[in-house]
Amino acid sequence: MSVIEIFGINDKSIADPVVKLLKYLNVDYQDMRMPLEDWMAREPDTKAGKLPYLQYDGHKIVGGVNMCRFLGRKYNLAGKDDYEAADIDGCIDLYFEFSYGVATGTVHQVLDRNLPIYSNFLEESKSGFMVRSGVSWADFIISEYLIGLQKVNSNVFDGHDDIKEYIERVTNDIDRKKFEKKKKRVEDLCSGIGAKQLGGSSGGRGGSGGSSGGRGGSGGSSGGPTIEEVD
Repeated sequence: MSVIEIFGINDKSIADPVVKLLKYLNVDYQDMRMPLEDWMAREPDTKAGKLPYLQYDGHKIVGGVNMCRFLGRKYNLAGKDDYEAADIDGCIDLYFEFSYGVATGTVHQVLDRNLPIYSNFLEESKSGFMVRSGVSWADFIISEYLIGLQKVNSNVFDGHDDIKEYIERVTNDIDRKKFEKKKKRVEDLCSGIGAKQLGGSSGGRGGSGGSSGGRGGSGGSSGGPTIEEVD
């Protein structure tokens, strides 16, 4: 199993897209985000002198977008062919222009110019995501940036229902994947508990009730963990 570590600064959202991508992929990783003062001490010894970066089996991958691109290629979320890969890169080029424009220009003018382009990608893909085959690594970067704009102004996407639905769709897909992962862990745990109980009850003329809990076995060990109890 690959060893994956995410390095970033606490309370900074720049690493959020790659963290959400890893959660979507159901890939185990170590969250190595740290306080700013700890980072200042480590900065001179790092590859690029900035955060975030991803360490994958000892290899350091720098840059928030590049980290997501690497994971997308590694786990087949980089488009089904070269054309979709090009569309993904086009969406990211637009993201750079979009974010730069918001930071340096008049926000509403930038939104009026760029949101219809994202709408074009969504309409053409017919998948609800930026490319036809479905979720790609770019969706995590784009949706996270749009969520950030929405936090600043909850009405920012009024008149752009497709963009609101896109944000909700990506968020719900991440939550669904997290639920499926927890459900699988519960099933594995319950399977292990069941095997132990079967093994423990096999001795002495049918195991005469050691685990029955008396008068209906009041349920102490019969249920196993629930999804809510598994982290």
